[in-house]
Amino acid sequence: MGHTGVLGGIALPVILIALCAVGLPFLLTPGGTRSQRRLAVSVLFSALGLFLLGGALFAVLYQVNGSPMMRSLVSHPGHFLWFLIRRAAMASLIWVPLLLLAWYSLARRIEGLKSRDGMEQGAEKAAADERPDAPSESNARETEEGSEAAPEDVLFRHTPVESSKSRDI
Repeated sequence: MGHTGVLGGIALPVILIALCAVGLPFLLTPGGTRSQRRLAVSVLFSALGLFLLGGALFAVLYQVNGSPMMRSLVSHPGHFLWFLIRRAAMASLIWVPLLLLAWYSLARRIEGLKSRDGMEQGAEKAAADERPDAPSESNARETEEGSEAAPEDVLFRHTPVESSKSRDI
């Protein structure tokens, strides 16, 4: 077996991990979600997937370079897995900053969607308040208070309360 060289041994794995670090959160987060909690779950699953990808990638690279990885897995599984965990942890130096940038980008998108939803609801409420054919809460309150009602309606709406003195006389 030959050596993979700089391109196959360093550049391609780094590019693969970088692309996955940016792409996985976008793939795992639903496009229309407004939940930061859902985003956090997607990022955690992305981190787990990237950690496993880093370990698997190192196992493949060592196997391609002629290391007896499969034999090591069978003969010393604990040492083999610990070796791959350490390598995957080193690979996290590449993908953690990129994953954090993707998380930040998605969080901003979610907050933008929430803001847009709030503005649309406010615009719909303002449009409903301006329509004369559809009474809104404020128009109904004004009518009850008598600001838009005819004077005759105001007189009949309010009935005087008899005081106790007038009954006694």
